[in-house]
Amino acid sequence: GRFQNESDVGGSNACERCPLGRFQAAEGASACDECPSGLMSHESRILCQQCESGQFVRYEMECVDCFIGKYAPTALSGDCLECKEGFFTNNRTKATGCIACGAGKYSKGFTTSCTECSPGKAQGGAGQAECIDCASGYFMAEGGKTSCLPCSSGRFAPNASATSCTECSPGKAQ
Repeated sequence: GRFQNESDVGGSNACERCPLGRFQAAEGASACDECPSGLMSHESRILCQQCESGQFVRYEMECVDCFIGKYAPTALSGDCLECKEGFFTNNRTKATGCIACGAGKYSKGFTTSCTECSPGKAQGGAGQAECIDCASGYFMAEGGKTSCLPCSSGRFAPNASATSCTECSPGKAQ
């Protein structure tokens, strides 16, 4: 946990304690080794200690749980990773991974929950960043759905992302 500082101008040859984030297990060493990513120096500075999955090493001195919306599959240095679009951390700290949003929902990433598709939109797949507008001739009156419904005979959807179908004018058919 100590090293002999050879650049000591006073010539005292005194051993100094390794700084935070570094360690030295051997005696008589002239430098300290850096702790690998995700590890921090033990109080003794003789070895590095592992933080847990779902944590990161802050300031080379403490293990900190990942904050809500972030995760660490293994201990990291500096900060945890953000969940990408279509994924979330389920309102948890110390997350070790992200969960895909289910069909009918989406996320813009770095979040703790998914958002339901709004009426007039749908999403049939999991892990998506946005919902898709209902195509012309289709509608969806409710939110959180996986597909849009076709308008029945004699009715039409006047625009994309329709929430209802309109009856055709007399003399016109759809």
